[in-house]
Amino acid sequence: MHHAKAMANPYSPGNTLVVQVESSQSCTATIIKTFEPFTLSCVVLVQVDCPLLQLKGEYVLKLFDRRFATQLREDNKVSPWNPQLEDQYLEYYYKAETSAYDKLSHMQGREIPQLLTRGIMTSPPTSDSTSEYLNCPAILLEYLKGSPLTDLAKFAPREVWQDICDEAIRIINGICDHYIRNKDVNTRSFIIRGNPSATEFSVRMIDFGHCVLKGADEGEQDWRKRKAREDEEGAIGVVMQRKLKGGFIYTRSSEAESLSYEFMREEPGD
Repeated sequence: MHHAKAMANPYSPGNTLVVQVESSQSCTATIIKTFEPFTLSCVVLVQVDCPLLQLKGEYVLKLFDRRFATQLREDNKVSPWNPQLEDQYLEYYYKAETSAYDKLSHMQGREIPQLLTRGIMTSPPTSDSTSEYLNCPAILLEYLKGSPLTDLAKFAPREVWQDICDEAIRIINGICDHYIRNKDVNTRSFIIRGNPSATEFSVRMIDFGHCVLKGADEGEQDWRKRKAREDEEGAIGVVMQRKLKGGFIYTRSSEAESLSYEFMREEPGD
């Protein structure tokens, strides 16, 4: 039986990555730290100096490298190198993320991070000519310094909890209005930035690898039914209301109420 060699993790702090960007030029990115555990993609904070794109400073580099997509492997019970999932992985997660950013260009830099460029992370040439198979798609994003909504009670005063959670729900629903459904909304999908002493905060939503755009052949009724089952705002509202123990009261939006009434009622005899 053939045993694959253990893979060295290329995404360790101090390592330098080469990303070929849309203009076919290369930019180097030095890893400062990793955001682990890696799930469906590898997310690292990098230092970039790329005059070509007028980029200099710290950015988030998200790499769609199936070798280290631990959640993908666990969900499908496959080994790191199963080639049968290659096309599916790239088609679903990379396309899902970039399509969502394209659709939400008006929200970039405001409610969601700015997508600065997309490209291919290229691997150094190897003697056995396998390096081209180790290349993977990548996107470079604005780096948002802040804390996850999950930890709201640890860094923000109680008097702003309601407004911050309401804003997170407003952002979810604003994205939904553009016929984007997110199948993995959770409280860590939001970064809270601000000055605690001044009680001034802003909310940004991150991570769109599980997004689905409404298909051209998908009926409105089918789309709404799937939205009702997803209950994206409830994934934040219900959880944060329970977590903050009275510091936030979740009131369902009229659209969420309508979806629940239409599709989530128990039928007689159920």
